[in-house]
Amino acid sequence: MSVLTARHVTVYVFILLSLSSISFLLSDNSELTSKKNPMTFEPINDKDSRYLFDLPPPTNSQIEGTIRVAATRYYDQIVQPSIVENSIPYRDMKGNPVSDRVSPYYWCLGAIEGSISTTFNGKPVILNYHDFKRESKYHVRCTDYIVNGSRHIYGDTRYKITNAKYGKGVNDWFLVPYRTIATDPLYIKHGEVIYIEKARGQNITLPSGKVVKHDGYFFASDRGSRDVVKGKLIDVFCGFDSKCLSKQVTISTKDDLRLIDAKVINDQSIKNRFKQYHLKE
Repeated sequence: MSVLTARHVTVYVFILLSLSSISFLLSDNSELTSKKNPMTFEPINDKDSRYLFDLPPPTNSQIEGTIRVAATRYYDQIVQPSIVENSIPYRDMKGNPVSDRVSPYYWCLGAIEGSISTTFNGKPVILNYHDFKRESKYHVRCTDYIVNGSRHIYGDTRYKITNAKYGKGVNDWFLVPYRTIATDPLYIKHGEVIYIEKARGQNITLPSGKVVKHDGYFFASDRGSRDVVKGKLIDVFCGFDSKCLSKQVTISTKDDLRLIDAKVINDQSIKNRFKQYHLKE
């Protein structure tokens, strides 16, 4: 049996202390890394009146008429920066980068949705679709990366950085998850409120993580892609939820319209309430 000397004990204690220090530093650095994660978003207070889905069903006097709509969904696509060899940034109308470089696949996913959460110079930014600009120098062949849901026109999209948490629609109105809808103004004018009975009572997850029931009311405050959102087709904005209201409501595609009833609301107090929700954050 070996005998521990004072020197041995000293060495062992030194090793144990060193390992403890390394473990502490690694956990500390891990915490710092998570705090510096540019794609971490602060939860929104669900007591904000915009997230109180508490309106009762409309009365007959509040209904102007019934129309038929088919609903799809759109959301803020989270796009992480990338260092792959063929990575590219999103660009503005002048061709200037407005994001860090991202992979072409995720570039195209963001282009399809229109609202993008990504980074620029390592800091979080929200990009809003601005317009198309056909320019071969910066064209992205999205059909090479995403076969379904991709169109050649998406590879020419240009963007601008917005100060909004989710992006903005028409008239500089802020997008509000589960309230905002993109519409063809020739069918549903911007500023109108519609009520969809099939949406009422469906579970939605607020930005805070709280699950509530939708009350069925939506506000037309965005336009969407003109070659997709047209006529009866509307697009429901879902925040960061890529599968919101999937039961019976947002189940259409542009090639397969599942028509459902929507009531056009003529109550000015409800219209004003929803307009105020979209004027601020």
